[in-house]
Amino acid sequence: GMKKIMAQAQLSRTLARLTLQGIETSPRSLGYLGAGLAVSTSIDRLIITSDTITEKGMAKLAVGLKNNTVLQILCFDGCSITSAGLEILCDALRWNKTLQRLWLKDNAFNGDGMSHLANLFESGVVIKDLDISSNTIDDRGAADLARIIRATSTLERLDLGNCNLGALGAEAVLSALCDNTSIDYVSIRHAFQILP
Repeated sequence: GMKKIMAQAQLSRTLARLTLQGIETSPRSLGYLGAGLAVSTSIDRLIITSDTITEKGMAKLAVGLKNNTVLQILCFDGCSITSAGLEILCDALRWNKTLQRLWLKDNAFNGDGMSHLANLFESGVVIKDLDISSNTIDDRGAADLARIIRATSTLERLDLGNCNLGALGAEAVLSALCDNTSIDYVSIRHAFQILP
């Protein structure tokens, strides 16, 4: 399983992309992945899709993410990451100065989780592309989303599709976007749930 995959990845000096779909994402297997990422000098892209990552599993993986010095693209698409899991992830990524793309589409975090992302961006990360589409950000997280937009000077792409922002959230986000000079692409398809 994961132990063998990471043993081979550690031996490889050229393996740059690791895409995992339909694999076991138990805390144990994610511990192997984290250990491999901690010492990898070549894996610059990690994509995990459609697999549940629990808080315990994220904690194991976070060890490797915190110590990785080459990862540029990190995708957790449809991994059921909760706000607590997002906190663990963001705490680990504060140490990463190479990550440029963070894709967190279709997870289980909500507006409460946005404060962790805002803290991450305020720590000085160099992320250029953030996808938080299909998460229920709503108005509770809109203020933190506005903090992200105001704090960043590196973010160029932002995907907010299907985030369920209401009128107050839309106002906060749009106001922050007016003040931002780095973001040149925003996807807001079905992002706002504004009633007439």
